[in-house]
Amino acid sequence: MYAPLAVRLYQLYECPEELRDFEQWVYAEADELEVQLPEDLFVLLLSFPYQSKYAHHELFSALGPHMDWGAYERWSLEKQLEHIIELDVLLLDALVKMYHLSRNGYTFLSELGMSFGLDVIARYDCDLRVLPKAEGKAAREQFRQEQGPPAVAEARQVMQWLETGQIVLTGRRLGRLREREFIDRRLKH
Repeated sequence: MYAPLAVRLYQLYECPEELRDFEQWVYAEADELEVQLPEDLFVLLLSFPYQSKYAHHELFSALGPHMDWGAYERWSLEKQLEHIIELDVLLLDALVKMYHLSRNGYTFLSELGMSFGLDVIARYDCDLRVLPKAEGKAAREQFRQEQGPPAVAEARQVMQWLETGQIVLTGRRLGRLREREFIDRRLKH
């Protein structure tokens, strides 16, 4: 898929409220999209009823065959890993996300999820949104000092696995619990 469109779709998937901006982007980029996309996808995007009450759901249902959900999951995971590596304002949220992802099938995230994410959950009762702004800043700073370097090292390791193809996200869900599937090409000891 045309890279700028893929990124815009990934962003839209995570933020449905940006549907109107996406629609305007499609119209503004119509000439380039016509050249870059298969005709059926181009026509779908240009003629889609973006004003529909269920437009977000309907758009992704229609785009399903065109979407590379493994690429989306990689993009999304890399965003979270970058928050950890940069020790930025979303550090604690990203670590909690690693916990949930590791529990939902991405076992290669177990160290980040169980060692660091679970630590954040235990310290702050899992709801970082209720921390006052100053307290949230203090919590991030305390975590940076105590756990930052090993969490960053582990996040870099995961990023390397993704970049080298040792871990490949498929975008599929397996079994009754709909666990996330991935291909593990790391060498086993």
